Amino acid sequence: MITVSSTGRASRQVLGLDPDAGHSLQVVVSGKTWKAFELAGGPWALISEAVTPGWVSSDQEEATPELYQRQYPHLGAAIARFVR
Repeated sequence: MITVSSTGRASRQVLGLDPDAGHSLQVVVSGKTWKAFELAGGPWALISEAVTPGWVSSDQEEATPELYQRQYPHLGAAIARFVR
């Protein structure tokens, strides 16, 4: 999983069952943070998301190549594969 904060700081987390390998069982993502996931192995994954205090469609913004290049040009290829 990759997250990008509103200040443009990117970080990676691995969701998994092995904390000795640096895996996390869950990740808390604050508001105004972009997030994207990719499978590191296997054909499928079960992902659940809880939003609080509630999800409002007007608060969501879809990433586009133009948007991330304008807001986060320093991240380049690190996030390009997550944006269509």
